[in-house]
Amino acid sequence: MMVHQVSPLAPAELRNLPPIKGVKLSAAEAAIRYRERPDVMLALLEPQTTIAGAFTRSLTRSAPVEWCAAHVGATARAIIVNAGNANAFTGRAGVACVKAVAKGVAAASGCKPSEVFIASTGVIGEPLDPTLILRVVPQLMAAGRVRRGYLGIAAQRRPIEPRVVRALGLASAAGVEIASVEASGPAAAAGLRAGDVIVALGEEAVATVDDLHRLLASWPSGSPAALRVVRGERAFALDVVPGETL
Repeated sequence: MMVHQVSPLAPAELRNLPPIKGVKLSAAEAAIRYRERPDVMLALLEPQTTIAGAFTRSLTRSAPVEWCAAHVGATARAIIVNAGNANAFTGRAGVACVKAVAKGVAAASGCKPSEVFIASTGVIGEPLDPTLILRVVPQLMAAGRVRRGYLGIAAQRRPIEPRVVRALGLASAAGVEIASVEASGPAAAAGLRAGDVIVALGEEAVATVDDLHRLLASWPSGSPAALRVVRGERAFALDVVPGETL
């Protein structure tokens, strides 16, 4: 069996998409399944835009397909697409996710949920957390992009021994261990080292890499971030000024 690193259906080159009158496009990384790649696209449409669609006749249509089929033919104000999770074969949880995304995008864009159309692609049979999508929508609405706080580290989740948790009064029995530090990055400038374990940012506990990403995404650009770090068996505070990346 031949394995392709790039799909054989991929075009030889990607051309720049020219502006489309009445459509505002933006995309962001929400880390739904993979990191460091855009996986949410938001298209904002002018008032009175109408939308049409063709749908599968399958009896096992996903919740996003059912939602779009129920509302197509009327006006549309937003289209939101995610990759990484198809929200298919997810039952009532999938329906609830679609309704939550439609409601959240509608609230942010000033339209009705029925004017929000949703498409999802990716793995099937796994519940899709709507907050992963909705947390990037406000910044896409405001700036057309999502800024990410950047520390310049490679990191992974690390359990912390119970005795260390008790001795240091930590809020969680896990943190984010730094595997490597970029020489010229914000973390290096602040004095962080490989082996350090980040357990809090500001007043929020950090138990996973997702926690750290979420908190950095909402941290004010250029503002010092107070980290709580465990090094060996001692804990200390350290200020770092995150850089910004898209």
